[in-house]
Amino acid sequence: MKPALLTEDVQSRGNDIVSSGGRNPRALAAVSVQLLIYFAVVLSLQYIGGAFRDDFGGASDEPSHYVTAVMVRDYFAAGFPRGIMRFGEDFYIHYPKMAMGHWPPVAYIVLGTWMLIVGPGRTSVLVLIALLNATCALTLFLVARRVLFSIAAHLIAILFLILPLVQLHCDMVMLEVPLMLVSFLAVLAFNRLLVRDTWANAFLFGLLASAAILIKGNAWALVLVPAISLLLLGELRRVLNLRLLAAAAIVGVTCVPFTLWSMHVVQDGWDSDTWTWQFTVKAVPSISQFMFATVGVVLALCFCAGIWQKVLVPLWHRRLESFWAVMTAYVVSIWFFHVMVPTSLEPRKVLMAAPAMLLFAGAGIGWFAQILPLRSSLVNRQLFVAAAVSLAFLAVTFEIPRTYCPGFDRAAQFLLSKPELKDAAFFISSATDGEGRFIAEVANREVWPRHVLIRANKALVRTNWLMNQYQLRYKTAAEVGDLLNYFGVAIVVLHTDINQPITSHHKLLSSLLNQSPDWQKIYSDYPHCTRHGAGEEIAIYSYKPDPFRKLSHVEVDLENKLGRTLQR
Repeated sequence: MKPALLTEDVQSRGNDIVSSGGRNPRALAAVSVQLLIYFAVVLSLQYIGGAFRDDFGGASDEPSHYVTAVMVRDYFAAGFPRGIMRFGEDFYIHYPKMAMGHWPPVAYIVLGTWMLIVGPGRTSVLVLIALLNATCALTLFLVARRVLFSIAAHLIAILFLILPLVQLHCDMVMLEVPLMLVSFLAVLAFNRLLVRDTWANAFLFGLLASAAILIKGNAWALVLVPAISLLLLGELRRVLNLRLLAAAAIVGVTCVPFTLWSMHVVQDGWDSDTWTWQFTVKAVPSISQFMFATVGVVLALCFCAGIWQKVLVPLWHRRLESFWAVMTAYVVSIWFFHVMVPTSLEPRKVLMAAPAMLLFAGAGIGWFAQILPLRSSLVNRQLFVAAAVSLAFLAVTFEIPRTYCPGFDRAAQFLLSKPELKDAAFFISSATDGEGRFIAEVANREVWPRHVLIRANKALVRTNWLMNQYQLRYKTAAEVGDLLNYFGVAIVVLHTDINQPITSHHKLLSSLLNQSPDWQKIYSDYPHCTRHGAGEEIAIYSYKPDPFRKLSHVEVDLENKLGRTLQR
């Protein structure tokens, strides 16, 4: 079965999106203005949600992403010195919260380059994420207006920007937004390859799929898209097409070596090292619920209607268009990948499916307008349905996530404002995710690595990424005190939340600081914020006999990642 002529026409007009803009200055200007409007919407939502005042506490991975991007920025700024591993290890000794290896390098290269050009800082990175998200919304609109009626195209682009989960990941330094954009571009490139079987389109698909995978490994779901698409179209034999095989070869050469090299590190953060039926049984309802929750109940109903109109009915009549086959395969691939690969079960894992799901939702809105029993023109019915969907979405799903939590912002500022502590080491312990948040805040304020920060999770225990393997290195508070003296630690930051379980090593350190006459509390903050309730304290302790003593020695245990301990 050949792709439907309608699909070829849609694809032909879709290909004109870029080319016509280049030939027509007015069209390019209109697209640019639309991008600026979307960009302004995202920035406004970030500001209202408190993203620019947060302290890297939106997700446990956020500090790792930011600190790694800062390391790449510093490497570029240093002029690409020889020995990048040595450079990274020295950086890690200062800021021991990096993620290179646990995640691929492309996103960090982009973020680091952006900070080198625009300037470092959390705000700078959030502006880039806002721009990427606005670009994704614009891409969604430009595609939607070729396959849906105009009102639906505008509507789903705006609704995409205000989806709560999309907003949430625009408020954080996370990889989900760039992953979503590049993955969506990759499946659009694959649809283009289906319709116009050229080497250029094959290379474009291979390069975009590789870029998505090298942003985050979840994009390996893309390798399932060709087979599922061609199966739906009844053209499975095209899997062996030379151009498609060339695209697969590009992905294999660029992505497989890194994936194999980093697999032991990546699996350290998974719920399980290997696949089990038990995981899939647990994952199927969770991932399914996450996908529908991503767009909300109103758009989920429209999505189901769109699946009916654009996929199930055409399949029955053997008239499925390639575009909708590819979008279906994309959604199914994301679902299947995440119910089979035993990573953690979180809503953000399926955020990359949002653009495709909204395209189906837009198709569902159009179908509702067609079958609506009103004696009015189709345009009026479209306006009515779009308005009803918008109001229902605003009433049921829309909210602005509040992410403002500034505790470590103030603590880092307090310490770095004291020039007498310029050579002091900061020892940080947290019962939750405070170690990474504090490290990222210090890295956010120092142009070049200056202070050495020591994590209690590295110095006092042997553990893995998820801390489900846990072994104390020291048994008493006195032994912990001896370690602090051995390193020459002058400052200890203690983050405690009485509403969270307290680890054994944190209890030992807290006991030392509160009972030993050698340590005095010089700072205390109770950051009541949107994510934490009463009972959270950030306290800073100073070594009383020598409050400004210099760091004499430090060791960072990376046996589970690099197979050795870093020393200085």
